[in-house]
This record gives sequence, C-alpha cells and structure tokens, in this order.
Amino acid sequence: MTVLLVDDQIHILSGLISGLDWNALGVTSILTADSARKAREILEREPVDILLCDIEMPRENGLSLLRWARAHRRRDRPFSRGISMSQSRM
Repeated sequence: MTVLLVDDQIHILSGLISGLDWNALGVTSILTADSARKAREILEREPVDILLCDIEMPRENGLSLLRWARAHRRRDRPFSRGISMSQSRM
C-alpha cells in the first residue's frame, strides 16, 4: 500500500514518517509533498492508496486537494482514501 503525506511544514512530515509503524499498517511506500501542487504532480504519475494531507496550507488547502484527487482519479491509478488533518494551536 502506498501513502502520500502532504504538509507544508517539513517537521510535521518527518514526525509522521518516524512516528508511526507504517510496516504494521501494511504500508510499503511513503511519498511526501510539501504543497498541493507537488501532491497533484505525484498523484498524476504514481498510484496512491491513501492521501493524508494538512487542511491549512498556503495557496491551496487540503480539502481542495482532496476534491481534486477524487475528481481526477484514473482507472489505472485508483485513489481509495483521503484523510485531512489540521494542527490546532492552543
């Protein structure tokens, strides 16, 4: 299973990569992007099973990216799940 992690904050991406036991979850490949634009480029060329993206990013938010990903699914590159996340500050 391939996961695409999208967040404009590199330390968040690093924390997600190192903080979860991806092998135990059945993940064989982790792709990353630091913007919605880069995520779209990856989605156009790579098969991705799960898209995990930040909601609040500059220029384009994660919800917009999820809508785009669902609208641009390709038969040979299915997109099965999209999950959005937000970091709240207290």
